[in-house]
Amino acid sequence: MVRWCYRLEPTDDGTNLIESFEVIWLSLAGRLAEDFLMRDRDRRREEAMRATLQRIKVTVEVTPKSG
Repeated sequence: MVRWCYRLEPTDDGTNLIESFEVIWLSLAGRLAEDFLMRDRDRRREEAMRATLQRIKVTVEVTPKSG
């Protein structure tokens, strides 16, 4: 089981959005898979997290159309 978290932190010129996760429980098979079968998992997870944050940024920074 993994818990994902998004934290908003105000800055002088906007807001930082921080994505994180915590592994709460992982079976022995899951730990073995993480260690041996998914050796590049950390890199792929980081790329996915960056992509998610970028999509959120694009969505919230869209200027509404004036009408």
